[in-house]
Amino acid sequence: PRSSRSHATRQSRKPEDEFWQRSRKLDLVDSLSGAKMLASKPTGVSRWSACGRRQPPTPRHPFATANTAAPRCRTSRRVFTPAAAASPADGAPRQPDQAHAKLETARMAQLRATDMLAKLLEASDVEGVARQYVESLNEEFFMTASAYMSLARKEGNAEVANRLERALSAAWVVKQGTLRLELQLLNKLVRAATEQERKQVYMESGADVADTLSMNERWFFSMLARMTTDVEKQPVNQDKGALLTRLRAIQKETEAIEKQAAKQAAAQQ
Repeated sequence: PRSSRSHATRQSRKPEDEFWQRSRKLDLVDSLSGAKMLASKPTGVSRWSACGRRQPPTPRHPFATANTAAPRCRTSRRVFTPAAAASPADGAPRQPDQAHAKLETARMAQLRATDMLAKLLEASDVEGVARQYVESLNEEFFMTASAYMSLARKEGNAEVANRLERALSAAWVVKQGTLRLELQLLNKLVRAATEQERKQVYMESGADVADTLSMNERWFFSMLARMTTDVEKQPVNQDKGALLTRLRAIQKETEAIEKQAAKQAAAQQ
């Protein structure tokens, strides 16, 4: 009968297919709800599957390729009993699976970031909601939101990308206001793509820029050095070289500003 066939079709339809159809309609809030369903699977946050087997990397955000199936795990023939787990042969307590624990932690962080992004997209006062949940605007949130926006642009979903960009910009403004002065300055300089844009940042900061560079035992330069070291340790990618060049240029420019301010202070004494 027709009803049986339609029922079987609904049962065989994959959750990923349903999510993809919703995202194509550009109903982003509904899509992000579907993203929670996809994010509940261990995809993208690690190269290890839930079964502990190494798998190729998969997208970590909800606009993933349609019909992407999670890697299948072979059923283990070994049977572990509670007694065996508690009392291994060597007598040492069995350690939890660290890879699985990290995977679960990353998955939960992605879900929290998706929830926060959905709140911003549903809000009429985006900055107001961002201020209310400012503690949730962490690194994972900005990474997840940026990944959603990048893939939406790649797929040609301009409306989705624009909505995400507005929410992300509002969240960034709110978060920036809560940071210490040195980190605010560093973030502005790193986000400036050209030397001319960095000069504009220095001009807008005025005479206070030298004080910001030297305050708290030159914390600005300590953070800049730490950031540079972190980028140097990253695997080679298309953005690494440009970012390192920018960070080293910031180092040279800010050191010159600090020296000039010291000379002016000495001349006034």
